[in-house]
Amino acid sequence: LCSALSEGGLTPSFGLTKCVVAMSSVPVFALIRPRGGDFLYTDDEVAVMCEDIRKLRSDEIAVDGFVIGALESDGSVSVSVMEKLLAACGNVPVTFHRAFDMCREPFEAIEAISKLGINRILTSGCSSTCIDGITMLAKLVSASHKHNITIMPGGGITEHNVAELVQRTGAHEIHCSARTVLKSDMEFQRKDVHMSSVVLKCDNEFEQKLASSSRIRAIISNTSDL
Repeated sequence: LCSALSEGGLTPSFGLTKCVVAMSSVPVFALIRPRGGDFLYTDDEVAVMCEDIRKLRSDEIAVDGFVIGALESDGSVSVSVMEKLLAACGNVPVTFHRAFDMCREPFEAIEAISKLGINRILTSGCSSTCIDGITMLAKLVSASHKHNITIMPGGGITEHNVAELVQRTGAHEIHCSARTVLKSDMEFQRKDVHMSSVVLKCDNEFEQKLASSSRIRAIISNTSDL
């Protein structure tokens, strides 16, 4: 669970998480990422992440797991930061997120992440999308067996490419946003005003990006016989 898909995902609000956990029939893992950009965090940012984890773990919300990640400036896994985050997580399951795709050496990173006791890595194969990184993903899946860790491909997966991805990589779990665009019901629209300081060609203040249940069903259907 995350917010701000346009930023690649940020920590969801407490209100959102509490509501989703209350209505969900499947385990809910919360992304812990305080900002967009790189994965080199200051002490203050680490403190914020630890506090978010503690709040989301509380009996009031009680998420089922967390998705976290941090790097050092040299591109290696930040063991020191990860140990602090993991201590805050306690004994709930943890996934290492796509900070992995920005690491210097992915096979060294797998070993470091495994030694931390984490048993799942979310990755696009160190590429912008899983299809671009499909060869690396297959190598990562193969290498993951000796570390007892699961490689979960994520990034650009759709109902159209998921079958090829699973067949060529041997992955047993996938991650996707399966997003669609919801048009605003606003009748009056100020097209000359933007809420973001960085205006992109795709920006539209009167559209929302959200998960599509029909696309999710199609993805499930297209992998059910694999």
